[in-house]
Amino acid sequence: MNSNLLRLLAAMFWITWVLVSVAHGMDFQVREMQRKLFILGYEVGLPDGAAGPKTRDAIDKFIADHPEISDTSPTGIDAALDIAMDKKKQELLETRPKLTLLVNPKIDVETASVMAGRGRLLAGSCENIVQIDISTSVALGSYSDTCQTLVGYSKAHDGIVTLYSDSIGISDPDVPELDKDFIPLPAQLKGGIPNIAVGNGGRTAVITGYKTPPYSIDLQEPYTARKLSAHKYSVDSIIVSEESDVTAINSSDSKSELRESLIVRAGSGETLLRRSSKVAALAHDGTNAALLSSDNRELVIFNLVTKTDDAIYRLDGDKSGWVFSKVGFIDSSEIIASIDDTNGAANIRLVRWKFQVNAFDDFELDGVPYPHFVQLLPEAGIALTSVQGALTSVELDSWRKVGQARTRPQAWPVDSALNRARNELLVADEWTNSIFALDLTIGAIKKSVTLKADDTQGRHDLAAIEFAGEHTVAIFRHGLLVLLDADLNELGRVRVGTDDDSFDGRGCLTVSSDGKLAAVGYGNIDTDRNKVSVIELPTLNVVSEIKYSDKKTPDHIAFVDRDSRVMVDGYTARVFDLYTGKLTFKKDLQATFADGVRISSFISFISNSLDASYTVFGSYAFTPAAVYKYSNGKILDQKGRDPPGYSWTAGASDIGLVLPDGRLLVENVNINSRFRTIDFGGDKYLTDHGTVDGRVIGLHWLKDSRFVTVDEGGQINFFDATIQPDGTSQFGPYITIHPFTDGNWLARTPSGFFAGTPDAARAINIRTEGDKIIPIDSVFDVLYRADLVAEALAGDPNGKVRDAAAAVNLEAILATGSAPTVSFLAPAADLQTESGIVTAKVEIHDEGGGIGRVEWRVSGTTRSVTNVGRQAKNDGQLTLLEEKLILDGRENTIEVIAYNAADKVASVPTTTNVVWTTFEQNQKPRLFVLSVGVNDYYDSRLRLAFARDDAEAIGKALMVAGQSLFESVNTNILLDDQVTKEGLNNQFRKIAREIRSSDVFVLFVAGHGITQDGRYYYIPQDFRYVDATSIANGGIKQEDWQEWLASVPANKSLLLFDTCESGSLTGDPVTRSGLDRLSAIDRLTRATGRSVLSAATDTGPALEGYKGHGVFAYSLLEALGLADGNDNGAIEITEIAGYVDRSVPEISEAAFGLRQIPQMRLIGENFAIGRLSPDVVPTDGGTRIDRKPTHVAIAEAVLYAEPTTASPVSGKLVAGQLVTVVSSAGGFAQVAKDGSMLGYVESKRILILQ
Repeated sequence: MNSNLLRLLAAMFWITWVLVSVAHGMDFQVREMQRKLFILGYEVGLPDGAAGPKTRDAIDKFIADHPEISDTSPTGIDAALDIAMDKKKQELLETRPKLTLLVNPKIDVETASVMAGRGRLLAGSCENIVQIDISTSVALGSYSDTCQTLVGYSKAHDGIVTLYSDSIGISDPDVPELDKDFIPLPAQLKGGIPNIAVGNGGRTAVITGYKTPPYSIDLQEPYTARKLSAHKYSVDSIIVSEESDVTAINSSDSKSELRESLIVRAGSGETLLRRSSKVAALAHDGTNAALLSSDNRELVIFNLVTKTDDAIYRLDGDKSGWVFSKVGFIDSSEIIASIDDTNGAANIRLVRWKFQVNAFDDFELDGVPYPHFVQLLPEAGIALTSVQGALTSVELDSWRKVGQARTRPQAWPVDSALNRARNELLVADEWTNSIFALDLTIGAIKKSVTLKADDTQGRHDLAAIEFAGEHTVAIFRHGLLVLLDADLNELGRVRVGTDDDSFDGRGCLTVSSDGKLAAVGYGNIDTDRNKVSVIELPTLNVVSEIKYSDKKTPDHIAFVDRDSRVMVDGYTARVFDLYTGKLTFKKDLQATFADGVRISSFISFISNSLDASYTVFGSYAFTPAAVYKYSNGKILDQKGRDPPGYSWTAGASDIGLVLPDGRLLVENVNINSRFRTIDFGGDKYLTDHGTVDGRVIGLHWLKDSRFVTVDEGGQINFFDATIQPDGTSQFGPYITIHPFTDGNWLARTPSGFFAGTPDAARAINIRTEGDKIIPIDSVFDVLYRADLVAEALAGDPNGKVRDAAAAVNLEAILATGSAPTVSFLAPAADLQTESGIVTAKVEIHDEGGGIGRVEWRVSGTTRSVTNVGRQAKNDGQLTLLEEKLILDGRENTIEVIAYNAADKVASVPTTTNVVWTTFEQNQKPRLFVLSVGVNDYYDSRLRLAFARDDAEAIGKALMVAGQSLFESVNTNILLDDQVTKEGLNNQFRKIAREIRSSDVFVLFVAGHGITQDGRYYYIPQDFRYVDATSIANGGIKQEDWQEWLASVPANKSLLLFDTCESGSLTGDPVTRSGLDRLSAIDRLTRATGRSVLSAATDTGPALEGYKGHGVFAYSLLEALGLADGNDNGAIEITEIAGYVDRSVPEISEAAFGLRQIPQMRLIGENFAIGRLSPDVVPTDGGTRIDRKPTHVAIAEAVLYAEPTTASPVSGKLVAGQLVTVVSSAGGFAQVAKDGSMLGYVESKRILILQ
């Protein structure tokens, strides 16, 4: 059948259908077809069930686009539409990235509602719609919508309900960009909807307009809109029962403070209650309502069936300081409520009231500070709390916390500042009033400070920060300016403005290019009187105050014209002379359309060129946008024209920056915060850099064409705007940093390499292709690469990140299969036992990736490793394992981690607690030492001079130091040809047979070590190099150390690696700042659960040595005789680490002209490995005195020639003088300054530096 005949038949069908539709009103089959056509992009208008010309034209176009359609009857077309809908959804699903990094965004939990049947919560706003997994409290990604209001979830549609100016939208939760339906609003409600709620299983919406009575709207057939009884005052809130059409409308009068509760049935319009109170909650089945009194201290249960008050509870007596806050029904007989405690409670309190039997119970949530927000979701059996964006769900039956969205609160930046000279980015966090400094060399937070305002009314008050030479300037919203030094120590503060002034936040602060002046813009919203204060730095003297009128308080301000003037925003752009206050430039930014409508536009950004010869500022309000090039009171150029005829490529730009090459970098807010560069002289985008999640509050040029963005969700993204010879440029960010307000951080590359703190790695999750969620910490063993993160931050100048990503990346790792899941069969949770040995039993479920290595840990220390080697079978079978584990002390945490068959992806640790009830530390611990050193390698190219001697010296020194502290010292020394894999294995087996969990173990390893792909290999004496694979095949790898150390049950263990990493075998240099070695040490620490100190020396120092030893070994020997910083006579591992950290760089730089930086990772508790032993300090060439001060004189103190007051006086210390303690004994300390010995002072006269 040809297409013309098909169209003729279709036309006949549609003529008949139109006539029927006109005669009988809405046709639901027509409406359903309109809905599908609308979603598929055909122009039919909003679905209304009336088959008009638009519908017919859309059908014709659909048939033309799908020539495969043979049945053009309404039924046939409807079936074809279903196929097209399924195809569109599949196409959208296929375009989703296989892997999505889940970083919990800012979430407004007050809007949270349960997505029944999906195990999720829906929260946020149209700008940031978030679905949260209830079991884990992990946000499953976020997206934005052009809607006015995020309403909730419709169970009936399995859809997300949103409100638009003319309709209610329903979208697919799995594919949010796929709309399911649009229901038109009654004409009376279009244009302004202050309140809306959805209930009745998602079948009913209740809406009020600004000056209209409430309407109920069916969200399914028959799509009826009904006018309900009029409310008395201004509507405050609407509540619709979860599973019925019972609706409560709360209204109040702001002047008289009167309020009214109206309860109606949305379907019939029947009024059930009208009372001067507030409905706090409705039962799911609509049988009961919870009413609050005007003082929020009395809760009444009103029976909507009998229309009587069934129960009343008033907070009196010992609860007189309490008021009800949030209320929800658990079921038809029980209420859950949160309490505001006006007596100043530390934490949030929840109460449960079984009103039918009048039983009242309350519970305080530890670790959820009061006051803060609680959302009660009894339909999900939880209460949801939020502190700094960290969501915590509390199980109502047991009052147990069951999930937390972030283990750490991510930063919520309000402003940022870049110090290019220090390669440091400052970020101001609005939630905590804190500033933290990011080291852009490695991505880490290196310091932070929390500022306290003088008289702030709100908690979130920090507004803006700027660098000023060697200083930092911060401004609070209420006008307090604070000056800090480079290390964020406060130097002074000054108040600008008055309590009536308003500071709009980002951009209201600017600093001159020489750092000698700061300007602050502020104003009064009620009077339109604005001001600019110019402050001299660092004196904080107010140089001038400039006053002007504008209906907008300033949000952007900048020094212009080579710091002689200041530009400030408003609906008019103005430039003032700094000292006279004279207005030197004025530009009206309002735009007028052809129909006479004026749009109030304003400055959106100000940016000076690198040579300060001109300034670019942008303006926009909604669509009208323009960018101006300004200099010395004149507009030199302009892009964008006032309407009508407006057209400019850059569109609406909320933030912009002039790059060194003159290109303008702008953020297009009309395209989801997409960053692009444009040549000011042209009208074409030169580079496109993708979108940024969240509103950008900071934009900074780094170097060359690289730039960094800071968004309000806490992500810091780095981009490269370099135009390649082929005209292309990098699209997305090349690295992203996630800072947290408590000092944790994580930096990651697009290929998945990351570095950061363990807590941050556990807080950031990955959603895989199968919608499984795992923390990024699960791939730590493969993708943790601090060295590659540093290379990426430097712009990957040598292509190392690119090459590494070609070999291994996150997608490839996760393609090896999911990690198995682990659950404990024994011991039981919180088991109490008299035995020091417990049998742990687990069942491991293959989740499709097989089962590989299984690690068993006790209190963080790896005690056993089981290699299952089960390839993926997808047969649902369980693997049962058990292991005898030696306990460590009274309180023990047993932890099991299982990897997939490829040993690439780890499970989330499964834990249980065990109490050893009879444990007593009566037995004196013993010290076990294994000291290993190789000089004489089989391969003569690898021969060393001092490794053997160092191993002997360290072994003997630890024996001397440990004799008086431990019950015994068991020293084992392996040298040269004894140091093979077999030899080490036998020695570990011997130690494992003798050592107890209460003993102390020290391992010292000297020789050659190689780091490859972030993994550390020790080279045994019999190693033979053939090719690059020889190191992995013949070296002693991390897994070997893990297995050997797992057999040593001593939790108090210290691993010391003093190995030469010269690249002499592979020809590769040690990479950026030794960070490849740090990555390897971090991995080794994680694998073993032991503290590690390491130094990777280069060939020269390793061969030449320092006073008969390697530098690291020399410093260790010194530390055993000198590093008693707290004067308790014992040498603790923190003291050794601190001494070595200072000593090794100092010696290596003085002796060899390079700074050897030791790497260290100390975990667990601090412990001693011996007594202070001055005799073990190397005497060859005399004792070296550390030049770094360790103590301070607390008052004037006498110096003696000998450690007794009877000896001659050799001088004195003045109060506050800094000295270095060389040794201490008998109440005296031998002190030095700047490397020179001063004498002895009484220990009580000095205090250790913190």
